[in-house]
Amino acid sequence: MGATGVVAGLAVVLSIPVAGAHATPLGFSPTPGSTVGGPIDAYEVLLDQPVIELHSMGLSTEAGTELSGKWSQPAPNLIRFTSDRVVDKPGNYILSYRMTAEDGDTTRSAFVFTFDPDAGPPDPVPAEKIMATPPPRGLMLAGVLCAGAALAGVIILVRRRKAAEMGLRDGDVE
Repeated sequence: MGATGVVAGLAVVLSIPVAGAHATPLGFSPTPGSTVGGPIDAYEVLLDQPVIELHSMGLSTEAGTELSGKWSQPAPNLIRFTSDRVVDKPGNYILSYRMTAEDGDTTRSAFVFTFDPDAGPPDPVPAEKIMATPPPRGLMLAGVLCAGAALAGVIILVRRRKAAEMGLRDGDVE
């Protein structure tokens, strides 16, 4: 098995999320398996929910050489690795990341893309899916509590109406 086979096998193993992970990628730049040209120094993953902790993100060559750089989170559901130098050598590269999403599940994934200086630049992640601000935490809980209170009120009204139809008063039934 050649180096490309090893890289592809590693990418498949690493792309399997940790059990129970629910964060779903909405876009990548560059796209997994794509061939892109340069200059490239930023690599992004867009997810369907906010990332609460970005544990690691990095870029390495097919031979395993890690490229230096830093990771960041420019939007609640967007993670980015910016390399210290522009990728300019043809070959396969691996972008890997490990993060915890808002649902509390941690995902570890990686994918391979190919750099070819004669190819076009990578497509950007879909801008319309980038969250400007995270959804309000607790909004769902508030909705559930309001629905529960409304349901309890309806139950009380129905029981009182039935009791009144039967000729009972509030103190007659426990």
